[in-house]
Amino acid sequence: MYTQQNHRTKLESIFEEVRADHYPDLPSRLEAIFICDSLSDLQNFHRTAERTLDICYEVKLIDTDAPILKTDWDLAGLYETDTTDVLHKKAHQYWQAKNIKRPEILTLSPVQIVKRLS
Repeated sequence: MYTQQNHRTKLESIFEEVRADHYPDLPSRLEAIFICDSLSDLQNFHRTAERTLDICYEVKLIDTDAPILKTDWDLAGLYETDTTDVLHKKAHQYWQAKNIKRPEILTLSPVQIVKRLS
Protein backbone atom coordinates (compact mmCIF):
# COMPACT_ATOMS: atom_id res chain seq x y z
CA MET A 1 0.00 0.00 0.00
CA TYR A 2 1.31 3.44 -0.97
CA THR A 3 1.23 6.29 1.50
CA GLN A 4 2.85 9.69 1.19
CA GLN A 5 4.61 9.22 4.56
CA ASN A 6 6.06 5.82 3.60
CA HIS A 7 7.36 7.27 0.34
CA ARG A 8 8.86 10.31 2.14
CA THR A 9 10.63 7.99 4.59
CA LYS A 10 12.00 5.94 1.69
CA LEU A 11 13.20 9.08 -0.11
CA GLU A 12 14.95 10.46 2.99
CA SER A 13 16.57 7.07 3.67
CA ILE A 14 17.91 6.85 0.12
CA PHE A 15 19.08 10.47 0.10
CA GLU A 16 20.91 9.92 3.40
CA GLU A 17 22.47 6.66 2.21
CA VAL A 18 23.74 8.32 -0.99
CA ARG A 19 25.07 11.31 0.96
CA ALA A 20 26.89 9.16 3.51
CA ASP A 21 28.41 6.90 0.84
CA HIS A 22 29.35 9.50 -1.79
CA TYR A 23 29.19 13.01 -0.29
CA PRO A 24 30.03 12.57 3.43
CA ASP A 25 31.31 16.14 3.87
CA LEU A 26 27.91 17.61 2.98
CA PRO A 27 25.32 18.29 5.68
CA SER A 28 22.73 15.58 6.30
CA ARG A 29 19.11 16.46 5.54
CA LEU A 30 18.28 14.70 8.80
CA GLU A 31 20.43 17.09 10.85
CA ALA A 32 20.41 20.31 8.83
CA ILE A 33 18.45 23.50 9.04
CA PHE A 34 16.77 24.37 5.73
CA ILE A 35 16.91 28.02 4.72
CA CYS A 36 16.34 30.13 1.62
CA ASP A 37 18.84 32.55 0.15
CA SER A 38 16.34 35.32 -0.50
CA LEU A 39 12.80 36.40 0.27
CA SER A 40 11.76 35.64 -3.31
CA ASP A 41 13.14 32.07 -2.98
CA LEU A 42 11.19 31.69 0.25
CA GLN A 43 7.98 32.98 -1.31
CA ASN A 44 8.44 30.64 -4.29
CA PHE A 45 8.96 27.69 -1.95
CA HIS A 46 5.84 28.55 0.06
CA ARG A 47 3.71 28.93 -3.03
CA THR A 48 4.98 25.82 -4.83
CA ALA A 49 5.26 23.48 -1.83
CA GLU A 50 1.95 24.61 -0.36
CA ARG A 51 3.55 25.21 3.07
CA THR A 52 1.01 27.80 4.14
CA LEU A 53 1.28 27.01 7.87
CA ASP A 54 5.04 27.56 8.10
CA ILE A 55 6.27 30.53 10.10
CA CYS A 56 9.05 32.35 8.27
CA TYR A 57 11.99 34.15 9.79
CA GLU A 58 14.94 36.12 8.57
CA VAL A 59 17.97 34.40 10.09
CA LYS A 60 21.71 34.83 10.40
CA LEU A 61 24.21 31.95 10.42
CA ILE A 62 26.16 31.69 13.68
CA ASP A 63 28.93 29.33 12.50
CA THR A 64 29.99 30.38 9.01
CA ASP A 65 32.49 27.47 8.93
CA ALA A 66 29.78 24.82 9.38
CA PRO A 67 29.01 22.55 6.43
CA ILE A 68 26.60 24.15 3.96
CA LEU A 69 25.03 23.12 0.67
CA LYS A 70 22.99 25.11 -1.83
CA THR A 71 20.98 22.70 -3.94
CA ASP A 72 17.66 22.27 -5.76
CA TRP A 73 14.73 21.43 -3.47
CA ASP A 74 12.67 20.24 -6.42
CA LEU A 75 14.87 17.11 -6.63
CA ALA A 76 13.55 16.04 -3.22
CA GLY A 77 9.99 16.16 -4.53
CA LEU A 78 7.87 13.03 -4.29
CA TYR A 79 6.08 11.29 -7.10
CA GLU A 80 4.12 8.09 -6.63
CA THR A 81 5.79 6.66 -9.74
CA ASP A 82 9.38 7.19 -8.47
CA THR A 83 11.19 3.87 -8.29
CA THR A 84 14.15 3.16 -6.03
CA ASP A 85 16.47 3.64 -9.02
CA VAL A 86 14.90 7.01 -9.81
CA LEU A 87 15.28 8.09 -6.17
CA HIS A 88 18.98 7.12 -6.21
CA LYS A 89 19.50 9.17 -9.39
CA LYS A 90 17.65 12.15 -7.91
CA ALA A 91 19.73 11.85 -4.72
CA HIS A 92 23.01 12.07 -6.66
CA GLN A 93 21.71 15.09 -8.60
CA TYR A 94 20.59 16.71 -5.35
CA TRP A 95 23.96 16.29 -3.62
CA GLN A 96 25.93 17.34 -6.73
CA ALA A 97 23.97 20.61 -6.71
CA LYS A 98 24.25 21.47 -10.40
CA ASN A 99 21.71 23.37 -12.52
CA ILE A 100 19.83 24.70 -9.50
CA LYS A 101 16.38 26.01 -10.42
CA ARG A 102 14.66 26.06 -7.02
CA PRO A 103 17.36 26.75 -4.45
CA GLU A 104 17.39 25.64 -0.85
CA ILE A 105 20.29 25.82 1.55
CA LEU A 106 21.15 23.13 4.09
CA THR A 107 23.44 24.08 6.95
CA LEU A 108 24.62 22.58 10.20
CA SER A 109 25.18 26.06 11.60
CA PRO A 110 22.93 27.26 14.39
CA VAL A 111 20.99 30.33 13.32
CA GLN A 112 20.04 33.54 15.05
CA ILE A 113 16.54 34.84 14.36
CA VAL A 114 16.74 38.39 13.08
CA LYS A 115 13.00 38.95 12.65
CA ARG A 116 9.74 37.18 11.95
CA LEU A 117 8.54 37.55 8.36
CA SER A 118 5.14 35.82 8.57
